[in-house]
Amino acid sequence: STKYTTQLTVAVTQTIKAIAIAPGYSPSLVTSETYTISIPTATPVISPRSYIYTAAVSATITDATPGATIYYTTNSVPATTSSTRYTGPIAVSATTTIRSIATAPGFVQSAEAVAIYTMNFPAATPTFSPAPGSYSGAQSVTLTDVTAGATIYYTTDGSIPGINSAKYTGAIPVSTTKTIKAIATAPGRVTSALATGTYTILQPAATPKFTPPAGSYGLAQSVTITDTTPGATIYYTTNSVPATTSSTRHTGAIAVSATQTIRAIATAPGFVQSAEAVAIYTFPAATPTFSPAPGSYSGAQSVTLT
Repeated sequence: STKYTTQLTVAVTQTIKAIAIAPGYSPSLVTSETYTISIPTATPVISPRSYIYTAAVSATITDATPGATIYYTTNSVPATTSSTRYTGPIAVSATTTIRSIATAPGFVQSAEAVAIYTMNFPAATPTFSPAPGSYSGAQSVTLTDVTAGATIYYTTDGSIPGINSAKYTGAIPVSTTKTIKAIATAPGRVTSALATGTYTILQPAATPKFTPPAGSYGLAQSVTITDTTPGATIYYTTNSVPATTSSTRHTGAIAVSATQTIRAIATAPGFVQSAEAVAIYTFPAATPTFSPAPGSYSGAQSVTLT
């Protein structure tokens, strides 16, 4: 057999048998020793590799050892043979750490493979309801986000919102012109794009005023209509029909010599239409006169009234 001259390298499970001989001696008994070399299963390969991704990925795990069984976790906990058994691609849509091991008959457990997927895509941009715009009255604004588990933060003072800003928990009352800015965050996602909505709450123009005021007069009147809203345009009717922006535009005094109802509205840039003002001017008929004048007469009279 092979003569022993130096140490033997044992890289796989092996049984070594040996005898010794020496001058003047008969051969020794055979000695036998078995060396069991435990080879680890190949380390699993997770694909694609650890990286920062801007869209969801489908992770696969393979192993070069024939007959290997792969186990994995997705919660950063070390994988064991009690972990989930790999049977197919793993959908990854949020920042996730996959850890994996493999076992195979005749091999010991593999080293652990780790892949970290950082999902660098934003949460959906928050949306406003009702839509930003101009309104003639106060609004109750709700914010929503389609990203699961999203948290919305907002400001109403024009500043850029962050995670230290007001957290959205319910409708935001808007009774004056206001700009709402909002962002959303969600587990495994970066902050959303900024959403900005401006709500312009239009106040009504001042109600027009009549001079002289409505009332009963014995003489014809020259009626003027004024409005305190800067830049206001006044429209009026004199036939008791409600005034609209299609009615006569007020440009000067209105002569009133008989009982008449004047109705007026006002509009102005940045304001909604005013409430309607109504003024009724009445003129009583003249008191009748007698002819001849009342008094004492020496004979019958024929009295006329005018």
